[in-house]
Amino acid sequence: MLAYSECVRTAFGLHRFDMLTALHLPLPEGPEAERALNRELSFAWRQGTLTTSHYGHPTASQDAAAPEAGH
Repeated sequence: MLAYSECVRTAFGLHRFDMLTALHLPLPEGPEAERALNRELSFAWRQGTLTTSHYGHPTASQDAAAPEAGH
């Protein structure tokens, strides 16, 4: 069980910005902002509360200029 939890933790650590992008949330400005956002999202997912986060939907020109995920 410990090995599984370490794998999940590592996956989140490696792909945390991909997850935020997929959720249409802006990337945090720094470590403190990232921790605050993580606390808010974790609480929302655990307790079903609303978040104060604002969605960031890219424009069509941003979509065309952005490289594919993983590249």
